[in-house]
Formats: sequence, structure tokens, C-alpha cells
Amino acid sequence: MLSILDPHSVYIERDDSERIQEEFAGKFQGIGIQFSIIQDTITVITAISGGPSDQLGIRSGDRIISINDSNAVGFTNEDVIRRLRGEKGTTVDVEILRPRSNTPVRFTIERDNIPITTIDTHYMLDERTGYIKVNRFAATTHEEFISSVRELKRMGMDRLMLDLRGNPGGYLSQAIAISEEFFPRNTKLVSTESRHIRFNQEMHSRRDGLLKDMPVIVLVNEGSASASEIVSGAIQDHDRGLVVGRRTFGKGLVQQQYELIDGSNIRVTISRYLTPSGRVIQKPFDSGSENYAFEIRHRSSDATMDAKEFKDQVPDSLHYATKAGRPIYGGGGIIPDFIIQEDTTSSPYLFNFMLVNRVDAQFVRSYLDENGERFRDRWKDDFQDFRNNFEWSDKDRALFLTLMKEHGMELTGDVDEPTIKNDTLKLSREMYNELVWMNLGRMKADLARQVWGNEYFYPVINDYFNESLSEAMKLWDEVEQLKLYAKQQAEKRSSR
Repeated sequence: MLSILDPHSVYIERDDSERIQEEFAGKFQGIGIQFSIIQDTITVITAISGGPSDQLGIRSGDRIISINDSNAVGFTNEDVIRRLRGEKGTTVDVEILRPRSNTPVRFTIERDNIPITTIDTHYMLDERTGYIKVNRFAATTHEEFISSVRELKRMGMDRLMLDLRGNPGGYLSQAIAISEEFFPRNTKLVSTESRHIRFNQEMHSRRDGLLKDMPVIVLVNEGSASASEIVSGAIQDHDRGLVVGRRTFGKGLVQQQYELIDGSNIRVTISRYLTPSGRVIQKPFDSGSENYAFEIRHRSSDATMDAKEFKDQVPDSLHYATKAGRPIYGGGGIIPDFIIQEDTTSSPYLFNFMLVNRVDAQFVRSYLDENGERFRDRWKDDFQDFRNNFEWSDKDRALFLTLMKEHGMELTGDVDEPTIKNDTLKLSREMYNELVWMNLGRMKADLARQVWGNEYFYPVINDYFNESLSEAMKLWDEVEQLKLYAKQQAEKRSSR
């Protein structure tokens, strides 16, 4: 029945409803670990700080071999979640085998509320620039955001890089709350428009925002949708900062969820949202749900060409202007003020082969099993030193090469480019040497995650793979120019 409506009106099964509600509530009830299944064994990646497992001393590298006296080797991710999650106050018994130990350790863990953070990381890019990466908009996002901002301000931040790439959206209220922080009181942030008058709203900032005078750049891409487009749309429409990256997804519909008697839910579109200029962000969906979902795959791989092709087909009715008069367009996401191409100069075959076969997880785990104490003695107290100076040794690189070969990689002079056939990756030694830096960088980031925690993964990964971030950092003069231009245009309007 819902399939005849828009692509975002859906039926949600009971089990899925519970999981989704946990994600957007910003917490779940369990023992508080991030884990991975490595060689059929549940391996602790990190114990969530302050959670029940962390308080008992469970740490990265511990293998969970039994749960409630049942053998846990061979469990799937779903099996683990089903057995370790549970109501706050209940207990679960686990047996853990530690690296270089043959004697299991038994823990009785009392489940508790475990936060699900929506800020992946925040840190200083340089002496002036703070960086915040938001992965979705859930119930706690604004609270997390303010906490990150205040900490960065204490560290000297006077300009902000807000990363919304790959952020699919979430709660409208949280998008509004974060948008509000960038504007003075009574600034229009977003409006909603519906066939039913009760869903028509116009939202303005209720106070001066904490960041109302701070220069800002917002990073977006084709994975930025819905609430991400509300925030970036408000920034762009008011000429408040620069939106940088690639054209966003184009989801401008608002849903409301209704619970059914069996615990399942239906999520129904009730309105569409408009950015402050009146711009409609929603892309067309009259060609069916499948074409709608995969539309981003059909966009030109050249982000500049994609933007040009989109502008050329936008009807006059979807042409808008920012507050200062800059042209902007509706009907298919947000076109950034500055477009940055996706970096496709390096072949992804070696990197993807590692991820698919989980060689990275096996390698990092083996490395810490053998070198964990020495590593922590040398690096644990100075993450920045690790970030700047740690390198894999020749012995480490040789082990990685051995693991890749064990999983089906073959070095041969018979191919001109990397080739995959029957789960075997073939490439020359020269190609391997040219491409392996990506694998080593990813594993260094994984190592940081396991030793310091999830938020430390991103500074390292950004050091290796973030060409968009590097290019955006060159645009602060343009941010200042936009501010001056907007001020001049405002003065012209007031003098008329």
C-alpha cells in the first residue's frame, strides 16, 4: 500500500523499529563494547568509555569465547547483539581469553544505558580551525555538538569546519537546533509545507547562536541528505558561510512515525521542507523507488559536470537567490558554493580487497597481540606523536603482504592493471608498492581506534584520505570575502 506513495513512506517491522528507535534515542542497553568477528571469534575493538565493560577492565583485544556458559565461537554479529544486549540492571556472564594467555577470565557484567554518539570526532585541524564530524541527527546531537564546540573553543578555535558528508539526516528538531547556533535571534531557518495546514510551520532562531559570528565551512557530498541539507541550506541561503564538496542527495520530505498495535511502525510523509529562500530540495521520485534510490549512481563522476548538467535542466520556477543575491537552485539537492572532485586517482582494488577479506582487522589484532604492551609504553600518552611519527616496520609490512597472499592476492607480471577473478586479486609488484600506502594508512587509523577509542580513528584517516578537507582548508579567504559581500548587499538594501 505504501509503495504507491513517496519513497520515504515505509512500513517498519517490529524488530527493525526497536533498533531504529535505539539509534535515534542516542542510547541502547547493553554491556558497552564495540566488537568485530575475527576468525570466528568475538574480538573487543574497544570498551565504550565509562560503560559496564570499561569499568570491569575489559579491553581492546579481549576475545569473548562464551556467553552465559554457551560457546560463542562462530557467532554472527546478530547472535552477539541478541545475547549481549538486554534491559538495564540485568546481568550476562562472559568468558574472555586475553592475548598471550591460555586461561579464560570470567566476568559478570551488569547491563546499563550505553550512549550512541552522533559526533564521530572533534579536534583542531590547526591552531585556529576546529573540525566536527556529525554522522546523523538523533536526540542527543545538539547536546553533543555544543559540548564539542565548547571544548574546541577552549583549545583556541575561532573558525569551524563542519563535516556533514555521508550524513543521511534524522530529526528535524535537531537540524533546527544546530542551525540556530550559527545565526542571530529571529533568523528564518526552515519552513515546512503540507496539504494539511496543521503541518505548515516556519521555524526561526529563538536566540543568538553560540557560533553566530564564527566563520564556517560545511562539507557535503551525495550522501548528505534531509537534516544535513536543512543545515547546509540555511548556511548557504543566508550567505553565512561556504558549502563545499559535491551535490547533496536531495531529500526534502518530512516524515512522521506511527506505532501499530504489534510494535511495528509506519512512517508517512506529512510535508516537504523549504530552505529560508523558499527553495525546494526534494529531487523527483516519479520514476519509481529503485530509480530514486540509485539516482546518485547515475550522476556524472565529474562533480563540476554534474552540477552543470543539473543547473541546465532546472526550470525557472526552481531558480532562487540567497539573501545577498547569489543564484541557487532547487529540485535536486544543494549545489555547493565550491565543488571539490572526489579523489579517484588511485586504484581502489588493493584497498577494497583488504576490507572485503578483513585483512586489516586480522593484521591490527595480530600486531597488538604481539606488540601491545611495547606499543602502549611508547605511544599511549601522546596520540599526536603517534599521528605524526608512527610508521609500520619492514617486518609489519612483510606480515601484511603474507596475509594478503593467504587471502588470495597474487603478485604477477602478467597483468597491466589490478584484476579480480574468482576471488583472486592479481597485480604486479610495482602496482602493489604504488598502492599499499592506502592500506597502511587505514590500518594505522584502525590501530588508533583500538588503542585510544573511535574518535581517534578520524584524525588519522583524514591525514591520509581527505583531499576534500585539504582543499576546503584553502577557502577561508573566500569565507571572509563572502561575509564582506553579504554585508555590502545588506547595506545597499537598507539604503534604498
